[in-house]
Amino acid sequence: VANAGDCRAVLGVVRSSGDAGELIVDSIAMSRDHRLDDEEEVARVQSMGGFVLHRYGSGIPRVMGVLAVSRALGDASLKPYVTAEPDISLIARADEQWFIVLATDGLWDVFSNEEAVNFILAHMIEGAPDCGARALAHAAFKRGSTDNISVMVIDLRRGRG
Repeated sequence: VANAGDCRAVLGVVRSSGDAGELIVDSIAMSRDHRLDDEEEVARVQSMGGFVLHRYGSGIPRVMGVLAVSRALGDASLKPYVTAEPDISLIARADEQWFIVLATDGLWDVFSNEEAVNFILAHMIEGAPDCGARALAHAAFKRGSTDNISVMVIDLRRGRG
């Protein structure tokens, strides 16, 4: 997974609880958010001659007082402080890995990784994985997300995706 910004990829790893064959899902973050509460990202911005400040008392640190992420596509006026260079993570494939949730921060602002993968697992068990992404985005809206919400679910089960 290659990532630049505050969109996130989360892997759903499913296992049996052993009791009544109940399925349990673990979440594994496949990306990291490039926000300015990350000291490495602040140091990178500063090493390029940029600065981070809290604009309008919002409490959200921003590159040059403008952008809340330190890596992004576009934002040419903030180069070289904001870079499009992604972090890349590799995870070996295993049968227990059922799905990946890819989503914008509009989801992650109101759902934890664990909540999102549990939500999607419930839709997969019901036999409707294709409806899970839309339902998860709608649930984020109902929880009060004020940012754009885009969600994609990749079904990794063999013979399904």
